[in-house]
Amino acid sequence: MTTVGALEANASGQVGVAGYSSRTTVNAWGTSPGGLPGTSFAAPRVAAVMRHLHEQNPNSSSAEVEQMMIQRLFRNVPGRAPEEQPGAVMSYMQSQRW
Repeated sequence: MTTVGALEANASGQVGVAGYSSRTTVNAWGTSPGGLPGTSFAAPRVAAVMRHLHEQNPNSSSAEVEQMMIQRLFRNVPGRAPEEQPGAVMSYMQSQRW
C-alpha cells in the first residue's frame, strides 16, 4: 500500500512535511484552491500517476509501479520518505495522454 504525506513550505521557503504526515511511503505537493497544503490534495495526484503507470506496465506489481514512480518523480531525503521533486507529478500528468 502506498501512503502519501503532504509537503509544505514555511515562511522562509524551507520545505517540510506536514505535521500529520508521518510513516508515509512518499511525500508530495498538493495544495487546495485556498493555498492550504494537505494529503487530500497530494494523494489523488500520486494515485493518478500510479494508475497511469499500471496501465503502461500491466505485468508489474503495485510495489514495482511504486518504485517506478519514486525513481522517476521523487528524490531521497535523509530521515524521511522520498519527496516529490518540485513540479514533477504535475509535469508528468500534463505530458501524458489520459
